[in-house]
Amino acid sequence: MGGIGKTTLADCLYRRMRRHFDGSCFLTNIRENSSRNGLESLLQKLFSTLLNDREIEIGAPGNAHERFGRRLKTKRLLIVLDDVSDEKQIRYLMGHSKWCQGGSRIIITTRDSKLIQGRKYVLPKLNDREALKLFSMKAFNKSCPSAEFESLANMVLDYAKGNPLALKMLGSDLYNRDALYWEDKLDKLTSRSHKYIYEVLETSYEELTTEQKNVFLDIACFFRSEKVDYVKSLLNNHGVDVSRVIDDLLDKCLITLSGNRIEMHDMLQTMGKEISLYQSHIRLLDSDAICDRLTNGIGTGNIRGIFLDTSKLGAMRLRAKAFKGMYNLKYLKIYDSRCSRGCESEVKLHFREGLDFLPNGLKYLHWHGYPLQSIPDIDLKNLVDLKLPHSKLEEIWDGDKNCRKLKHLSSDLHKLKCLQELILSGCSQLEVFPEIEEDMESLEILLLDDTAISEMPNMMHLSNIKTFSLCGTDSQLSVSMFFSPPPLVCSRLTDLYLSSCSLYELPEDIGGLSFLQYLCLSGNGIEYLPQSFNQLHNLKWFDLKYCKMLKTLPTLPESLQYLDAHECESLESLANPLTPLTVGERINSMFIFSNCYKLNQDTQETLVGHGRIKSQLMANASVKRYYLGFIPEPLVGICFPASEIPNWFCYQRLGRSLEITLPPHWCDSSFVGLAFSVVISFTDYEDSAKRFSVKCSGKFENQDSSSTVFDFTLAGWNEPCKTLSHEPRKLTSDHVFMGYNSFFHVEQLHEESNSCCHTKASFEFYATDNETKKKLETCKVIKCGMSLVYVPDDEDGMLLKKTNVAQLSSQTEQSCSNGLDDVRLKRGRCNFGGGGGGGDEESECKKTKEDKILVL
Repeated sequence: MGGIGKTTLADCLYRRMRRHFDGSCFLTNIRENSSRNGLESLLQKLFSTLLNDREIEIGAPGNAHERFGRRLKTKRLLIVLDDVSDEKQIRYLMGHSKWCQGGSRIIITTRDSKLIQGRKYVLPKLNDREALKLFSMKAFNKSCPSAEFESLANMVLDYAKGNPLALKMLGSDLYNRDALYWEDKLDKLTSRSHKYIYEVLETSYEELTTEQKNVFLDIACFFRSEKVDYVKSLLNNHGVDVSRVIDDLLDKCLITLSGNRIEMHDMLQTMGKEISLYQSHIRLLDSDAICDRLTNGIGTGNIRGIFLDTSKLGAMRLRAKAFKGMYNLKYLKIYDSRCSRGCESEVKLHFREGLDFLPNGLKYLHWHGYPLQSIPDIDLKNLVDLKLPHSKLEEIWDGDKNCRKLKHLSSDLHKLKCLQELILSGCSQLEVFPEIEEDMESLEILLLDDTAISEMPNMMHLSNIKTFSLCGTDSQLSVSMFFSPPPLVCSRLTDLYLSSCSLYELPEDIGGLSFLQYLCLSGNGIEYLPQSFNQLHNLKWFDLKYCKMLKTLPTLPESLQYLDAHECESLESLANPLTPLTVGERINSMFIFSNCYKLNQDTQETLVGHGRIKSQLMANASVKRYYLGFIPEPLVGICFPASEIPNWFCYQRLGRSLEITLPPHWCDSSFVGLAFSVVISFTDYEDSAKRFSVKCSGKFENQDSSSTVFDFTLAGWNEPCKTLSHEPRKLTSDHVFMGYNSFFHVEQLHEESNSCCHTKASFEFYATDNETKKKLETCKVIKCGMSLVYVPDDEDGMLLKKTNVAQLSSQTEQSCSNGLDDVRLKRGRCNFGGGGGGGDEESECKKTKEDKILVL
């Protein structure tokens, strides 16, 4: 990517290394200079510099390499080829490089990684600290921003995302400007690029082929952050190898891959959107421009895509021929950006006379709240993605498309061979899903929530289904087909949502869903889960809310990250352990048992003990293999109805804040984290946002006034938006929330030493809905507690493997002394309680060498 600092780094290396070589040459900006003056002048400069002869005559390039190579072959040379854009440039300047041997070094900077055959180094973006310092030096002439500009400076950093060129250009532009100018500038940057930055980035775009330009612009305008395979299926054209084109764009650093999704820098996306307005194939994103074309009946044949956000529009009446003439339209999306998950919203576009025309070439049709009872007759052979959530459809296609019956889908649905997603959620009059008579190998997502479908669709020919949802139906369903062993149907399912389906039992053998990651069974009458449930080895998210007949839970899969059993009012017991406990991969877990009032004291203690041991094992694994720095989410989070914090939390206070002085040597090499617990009193709390978290703001301050601060989530929930049809979660009693996390970053401030380290720690706890980010006044923190977590030694580690979880839990559950300043001692840690110093302190250290404790 342009402006990332390749030339600056190469120049720095060149200046540092050149004195160690017999000859050196730095050819700058080869991309621009070769197009302006030709490669001959660059070759002249290369050999004249290396031979220290300004009067040298080059002649033919091939002869020059052979003639001058003999004179240079015995020398150690340092050569930098800066901003190379074509392999021909390297061949022209370096020949076959046989003359450049004997410890010589060639450094090439380029925006296209495939041009480099040797060792490659991809220059990373600046981290936040480096970016802030560079920007501040340009904008404020000092290393940090002025206090009144801190928030605005952070917005600039978020826009530049570590690109040095952008940081320098924007910093210079904003120097000595007032806050209003900053705000106006930042607002403009969301839709219009900085002129100089645009010019630098555009050079990369101009060197693309026609196919590469089209794919880049389609991604920039429409399909950023989508999955790679999905984008390939949408952009695939006859005669164009989209996979190869995407690989080329990756090599040129114009796009990146993150979690199998295509991403790009915000500045590249803004540039792409600007360029698209002036291309032969127009991509329309501006709501005003789109509405102008639709209301005036102006349809042009060069429009490639329309993405219309209706969130800020009023009601509009459109003609039946609104899309007439848009014969090359490939992508049509009409949506409301206020909710990315497709909740029901007000219909903005109205067609009194119906809709006469949609182009046959459509590949992507997503119309949220489609206002008509039928869709115009179009050719289906190109359609890849059809999404019509909350539509008023009664039939899909007329005439030859065999969709003539009211309240039914076409019986020829199986002819949509390219269809990958079919979303009919909210079509409340749809009673029958058609029999699928042929394989639909491309269909991966089928959502039928809140329909009137009374029978489970036959899944025999939907063998590639990965996401299936049938929430909110009143019919009694047989779900055995989903759990059949492979190679039968649905073996590739990863997401299964069957909430409020009058479901009363699951098959005893559910081993067929080996790929399942997300399972929702909330609002059903299930009394128990089969013992084979732990065979779902990839299950990450499990929703059991409002399963009011459920009495017990078996051992759940080790992979489970989120369990929500809110208001399972008959739930009495849990398996021990709730999930297998092994020292392995770091798998964060959240266990929610809000309003589960029948959980007895033993079950609660089992749950707490399970969380403690699991967090300790995970922290140990993090130390050995997986440490990636501080993560603001808990290793293990727990919630259940209770009024008391477990007594092994040695530091406890009434209220929402806790200030303590930690024992000397508390942060030695075996320290891995903290455990927190609070009691929250709910006063008629109704969770309409379906998002809730208990958070902690903490600070560690050393005796030399150095400090570190952090924000951490103990526990909470975050439900999918409007996925389920039940009422908001209501809580009216006290609940305990607990969270464990690794705090390795604290060791940077408190490194272990032979001398005692006196550290003050303060914590403040509060509840938030994760949407407004405000503290919730109806949720009061009435108690809070904290404990220190340490890594077990080898002997203790063996104990974890050999000892029953319940036994180990009870062994480590012994209570601390009553005094809040008393601390149970870890091996080799100074005594904290009761004062005393000097020799007494040293004596206490010796006295406690045989004490063993894994969690304080």
